[in-house]
Amino acid sequence: MDLKNHTAQLVPDSRSTEAVIAELHQQLSGCEDAFNRADETVFAECLDPQIVTFTVAGDFYGREATLAYYRKKYFQPNPPARLSMVMRAHHLIGDAIWVEYDLKIVLQQQVITARGTALCRKDGGKWRIVHMNHSSPPAELQAQTK
Repeated sequence: MDLKNHTAQLVPDSRSTEAVIAELHQQLSGCEDAFNRADETVFAECLDPQIVTFTVAGDFYGREATLAYYRKKYFQPNPPARLSMVMRAHHLIGDAIWVEYDLKIVLQQQVITARGTALCRKDGGKWRIVHMNHSSPPAELQAQTK
């Protein structure tokens, strides 16, 4: 209880936290699979309609702008890009989860590595990404992942 701000928060036990994170992982795994199949319809369902995406290539506001970026950069090349992610940390924040991860995308002869964060919120029984931020990883990590 926060008496100063007149609020109370129910802190979940570790088992319920693990279950929530496992559910998020399962859904994000399906999103990764959809990305790797270049399945825009399924991948779109992973994104909140108002998603904000920051990448080294630019900032994209909304689901349609984010999908247009992914379509042009990753889905249209033949073969489409292959994504793999390694989760680094999770932070449960009320009804949202902030996720830290490393990603690798193989795009034809190019290997792209990035460090990312995503804020996911459950909406209508489904976890959706509301914010993504990708940046180049530290030089020592880049040397290890190539």
